[in-house]
Amino acid sequence: MDPLFTAAAARGRALLGKIVRSAEVVIDGAVEAYRELERERERERSRDRGSGFAAAFAEDTPHRTEPEAPYSFKSLWKERLVYTDPGGTYEFQCGWGNFQKPFYVYIPAEEDWGGGRLHASYDELLARLRAWSAAHGHIVVVDPPRRRPPVAE
Repeated sequence: MDPLFTAAAARGRALLGKIVRSAEVVIDGAVEAYRELERERERERSRDRGSGFAAAFAEDTPHRTEPEAPYSFKSLWKERLVYTDPGGTYEFQCGWGNFQKPFYVYIPAEEDWGGGRLHASYDELLARLRAWSAAHGHIVVVDPPRRRPPVAE
């Protein structure tokens, strides 16, 4: 075999090896960039969980604010939040707007409160609602008292 041919073949194999190693580096970088992009998407999904169109139309599991709390909140489709304690349940009206957080949870003023058979007092319930709402990115709005005509004597 011609020595010039042997040297050219050796040089070609060396260049081919460098090209293959460079391609491997590029491919590894692309794979790592893709994985990082997927991790970022998952972080965004976990941060946005509980908001958006799909979440608004799915029933969530009850959300307890304390591990052994005797009460729970459950957000339901069509702008409702249900509070449950041993005495019964109360359904809050919510405003979700365009399905983006923050959602607004409306509670009647204390003067108009008719909590029924709930064990929690108005103040306890309001504190629980505010704690739950803060943890889930909602805003509590206390409705103004209803105007009643003066009582004639």
